[in-house]
Amino acid sequence: MNLDRQQLEAFACILDEGGFERAAQHLHLSQSAISQRLRTLEQTLGCALLIRTSPPQPTAAGHTLLRHIRQLRLMEAAVADQLRPAPGRNISLSVAVNADSLATWFLPGVQPACARQGLLLEVMLDDENYTHSWLQRGEVSGCITALATPLAGGVAEPLGMMEYACVATRSFAAQWFPHGLQGLCWQQAPAICFNRKDSLHAHFIEQHFGVLAAQFPRHLLPSPEAFLSAIRLGLGYGFVPVMQLPNLAHEAELVELTPTQRQRVMLYWQHWRLEPEAAQRLSQAVMAAGQQVLVQLPHTTH
Repeated sequence: MNLDRQQLEAFACILDEGGFERAAQHLHLSQSAISQRLRTLEQTLGCALLIRTSPPQPTAAGHTLLRHIRQLRLMEAAVADQLRPAPGRNISLSVAVNADSLATWFLPGVQPACARQGLLLEVMLDDENYTHSWLQRGEVSGCITALATPLAGGVAEPLGMMEYACVATRSFAAQWFPHGLQGLCWQQAPAICFNRKDSLHAHFIEQHFGVLAAQFPRHLLPSPEAFLSAIRLGLGYGFVPVMQLPNLAHEAELVELTPTQRQRVMLYWQHWRLEPEAAQRLSQAVMAAGQQVLVQLPHTTH
């Protein structure tokens, strides 16, 4: 089956731009021309590719085709660069990253590769338990995830463990945990969570109090900066990446609630087994950085 490249680009542009009108403006076409190209492509493939919502969303078949288009773009860019190298040529890659990795080690880790290879990143921010869905839908070329099982056609490379310390101000700890972590203090003490997907507190409560905690008082602050600010202000207790603690050491008011029992989350870099050269270079940079700064599992000998 020969797929028309203009039709493919029209389909991808509708999703990239968030609608038919903006896609038409981007491609310098009329809306009717964009609609016709999509309609013809759907007739050729014999299936619907878009859900006509606002913004439009890809169907299951649309996700598969979108992944193909994005891989095709990367491969064409790599071939063009080999045949006709151009100084300053940039290649765009989309990745899904959890907030704590983005706020700590991810950008310093990939900066040399981006600068050296001319890589431009579009980062999709999500919880590490959900980033793999971006890869599964074909919207990114790789993701930092807690999922150890590789997706079909993909690879899950172990990066290491992100270690977290449970911290609060001294005054907050004295008010809400005057006798340490016991009793039902978790039912009243407000927590600071990143969003509703943040599961560290539920694991913490289960570990220390032996109960499953579906509900507990919490502030939801989907920003690493606001998250830390809320803890400093005494609004609640929260889990901070241990690698951030040296920067907080001068703040004598912050204390660890469980200094001998830190939370750890194993992270993986999931990417496609067959990926263009630019994506390979990014994968190598992410894996090298993660394995350098994250807590590594001890090697076992047999």
